[in-house]
Amino acid sequence: MAKEKTEKRGCAPWMGLLALILAVVGIYSIILGIKTQFASELVYNNWMAMVYYLVGILVMAMAKLSKVHAYCKCNVHKMN
Repeated sequence: MAKEKTEKRGCAPWMGLLALILAVVGIYSIILGIKTQFASELVYNNWMAMVYYLVGILVMAMAKLSKVHAYCKCNVHKMN
């Protein structure tokens, strides 16, 4: 009898869903920073816009890490 080869997948689709949610929140934060920057009267000292940009960029980085970790252990869906 021939042995059947079974591949164990290490997929985590919920991490992909988390990455999608984080990416949406990050893009919203960056857009909020742009709106705050253009709506503000202060040109050189707009800290609130900078905070929105920082939060947006950090959340987008977490989204990218979640996306990579969603399928990094899976031989079928590897993202190389």
